[in-house]
Amino acid sequence: MRFIEAVKQLLTADLVGQSRLRVHAQLLLRAVYAVLRDLASGQLALRSMSLSFSSLLSMVPMLAFSFSVLKGFGVHNFLEPVLQDFLAPMGASGQEIGVNILTFVENMNVAVLGSAGLLVLIFTVVSLVKKVEDSFNYIWHVNRGRGLVERFRDYLSVILVGPILAVSAAGIATAVQESDLVLQFKEMNSLNALLVGLLRFSPKLIVFGMFTFLYAFIPNVRVKWSAAAAGALVAAILWLVAGWGFTSFVASSSKYTAIYSGFAVLILFLIWLNLNWLFVLMGANIAYYVQNPDQMLLARGSLRPSARIRERVAMHTMLYIARDYEKGDVRWNGGSLRRELNIPGEVSELVLQDLLAAGLLIETTSGQTTYYLPGRASDHILLADIVDAVNRAGQNYGNNPRWEEGVKQLFEKVEAGARGALGGETLADLVKALPENSNP
Repeated sequence: MRFIEAVKQLLTADLVGQSRLRVHAQLLLRAVYAVLRDLASGQLALRSMSLSFSSLLSMVPMLAFSFSVLKGFGVHNFLEPVLQDFLAPMGASGQEIGVNILTFVENMNVAVLGSAGLLVLIFTVVSLVKKVEDSFNYIWHVNRGRGLVERFRDYLSVILVGPILAVSAAGIATAVQESDLVLQFKEMNSLNALLVGLLRFSPKLIVFGMFTFLYAFIPNVRVKWSAAAAGALVAAILWLVAGWGFTSFVASSSKYTAIYSGFAVLILFLIWLNLNWLFVLMGANIAYYVQNPDQMLLARGSLRPSARIRERVAMHTMLYIARDYEKGDVRWNGGSLRRELNIPGEVSELVLQDLLAAGLLIETTSGQTTYYLPGRASDHILLADIVDAVNRAGQNYGNNPRWEEGVKQLFEKVEAGARGALGGETLADLVKALPENSNP
């Protein structure tokens, strides 16, 4: 118990005035705690299993699309080494699976499938990318996915451009290894070991680059490249370590072969696929906490902001957005509001959804960032409407409660008193009352 209390004190200790080493050590401890807490909740494991099943369905059509595109660039021969490198931890079984998958890809004939079959294949591929986006958005606390046009544009980039970059990077690495200059360096005994080590490490850099691309591009929110790179580094290390461990596990899995017979290879493949998706999601989790370190100690769903807190957040939100909109400045989004008010992102997102549902705010999108504008002119927005937007949110509960008449009349008086206290003031009146030197 003393150890647990000591860890809690270390986690929650104030970072102000501490040495840089102490601050970094505490942030690292908080990050480890946050990731373990999120793993224990079971959501990451559940989503990795869902992605594994979707990957199993869409692997062949996705590789077929990639193969067709790569063939047009004349680099389709590099697809097999990339696939075999992914399946290498499974040993001989992985090679067998890789050969079978590539055989399915080569035998796929779009003309035979017909338009309906082609649409089904496209749907399975798009659904996989959509599930990846949904999982990343869940980690980043983003409640809205991409629109239809954005989805088509961005998913097409992932499906077509992503494999080209990955295979091209693998091809460049292979070409460098076989170049005359590298061969000359290999003949120099003093540099041979170092050069061989660097060349063997080059595929790992490709994995790191792919993870960084995924973390920066897939979530429907602006992700800093530094945060994406931090998450990619953790995911790549986990992937490498797990590959070595899984190789040993496969080598000693003769019992699985005896029990499951021919299904053992499929079971091992599903386990490896699930582990890979879990590491990808853990890396995305790290990227989120690197970009939002103040969220490390807040478990999802643990916050229950009071009605008064939500009223004040809503009033400040509408005030800032309306004031700057009148100046022609559109700059407020979920992140900037959270930082300005120094509140958890979960609370600001909850209030924003209430204001959107009430029509007091509207959204506008620039790139991957969603900004907020007043839903109507500020002199047509009563302050009482802002209070009601958060107090009346969620009243569609689908049944007919039986209120006592006395209690019902009591709360009608409370609501009437609150509206009377605001005296018909509008949001424009609040903006005018704001001091000139106030500049959040």
